[in-house]
Amino acid sequence: MKTHLKSKKSLGALIVLIGLVFVPLSFVGADSSTSLYLTPSSGSYNAGNLINVSLEINTGTETVNAIKATLSFNENLEVQSISKSGSILGLWMEEPSFDNSARTVSFGGAGAGTTYKGPAGKLITITFKAKNSGEGVISFTSSLVKYGGTTIEVKSASGGNYAIIVPLPPSQPKTEEVQKSAKEPTPTEEVITKEITTSEEPATGKEEAVQRSLLADLSVAWGGTGQLTLQIVIASLCLIALAFIGLKEWKLFQRKKSGK
Repeated sequence: MKTHLKSKKSLGALIVLIGLVFVPLSFVGADSSTSLYLTPSSGSYNAGNLINVSLEINTGTETVNAIKATLSFNENLEVQSISKSGSILGLWMEEPSFDNSARTVSFGGAGAGTTYKGPAGKLITITFKAKNSGEGVISFTSSLVKYGGTTIEVKSASGGNYAIIVPLPPSQPKTEEVQKSAKEPTPTEEVITKEITTSEEPATGKEEAVQRSLLADLSVAWGGTGQLTLQIVIASLCLIALAFIGLKEWKLFQRKKSGK
């Protein structure tokens, strides 16, 4: 019994979907409460990166039976895959597909015996590859939703704009700059060089006065010491001479005494 009911629900959903696909344009009206949108709808990506974009629906005050939509994208994007995981749709009259040559994505589906009412119903997830530097643009070409027996053209369908950047390679220093940086001393080398240069420079001002004062003191000290030494030497020589003369006179005295 349950299987029979399930089959009847699926058949009903299929009929609704077929009615959505083949509905005459004269029966299509416009609705302002329902909207389709992409999330994320913007962002910045490096060329070569993948962008996962979910197509979602906000039904407003209505309850949706089926949805059919076609999207287009520009040359800066390329579809890699489409996922139905987590979709509110379960019966697919038109399987999600893409054509990178025509740059289109299309699908058509209905709830498998269920309807949806809410602000964020996920339909499909599209994985794009950011190809070229510039702006990646996704827009809705057409979009229809079915509320019971009424098919509505969705006027509020917001696409996406994505900035694609080609990262620059790390800049290499020019040969001249490398040579210049090799020749230029580091701050520590500059301080050491300055100290050595300063120590080798002739003294000026107060330093010269201090040096002259020290030299004068040394000269006086050396002069006094030299004069004293000379006096001692002369005195010593005089004493030696006197001793020699005294010894000679004493010997002469002894001879004269012996002759008597």
